[in-house]
Amino acid sequence: MKKRRFEGFPKEGVRFLRSLKRNNKREWFEARKQTYLDQVKAPMEAFIVSMAEEFRSLAPELLATPKASSYRIYRDTRFSPDKTPYKTQVAAVFPPRGLGKHEGACLYVHIAPDEVFVGGGLYMPTRPDLQAVREHLASEHRRFRSSIRSRSFRDMFGELGGEKLTRVPRDFHWTIRRQTSFATSSF
Repeated sequence: MKKRRFEGFPKEGVRFLRSLKRNNKREWFEARKQTYLDQVKAPMEAFIVSMAEEFRSLAPELLATPKASSYRIYRDTRFSPDKTPYKTQVAAVFPPRGLGKHEGACLYVHIAPDEVFVGGGLYMPTRPDLQAVREHLASEHRRFRSSIRSRSFRDMFGELGGEKLTRVPRDFHWTIRRQTSFATSSF
């Protein structure tokens, strides 16, 4: 598979992913593997390489290489009731240099037949990272609340949601907890 300049994700790649969603079987995929390599994997690798060039000046601490950033098309079905063998999106992650794929704050992108998703943040943060985030949010709770309640935030992202803790974590500093009641239910 030769490296090429990123010129956008081809329609044929999106068409392949759409067909894969309907025909998620090994036999179907193997018969069309070259299409996957040329129209899905190669453009994503070209995208990753172009991001590496952008990150040199924009975010030099982020790693962008096809080997480190790419996700495999093959699903891990060992513990899943869904035994379809392939993912129906192509994805990449851009972690901080020197850390693993899912360590520290990173950027993520995936392309699927029905969406392009771009995100960033911490995925399954380590205890120290989670503690640092909690302490920062508790100390800046007024600014944080103001941001998430702003019209521009709500127009762009909707209401903040997700799972909430039912009680303050045992190792969360008492001095921080006393400063704000916000820390008890929002993160």
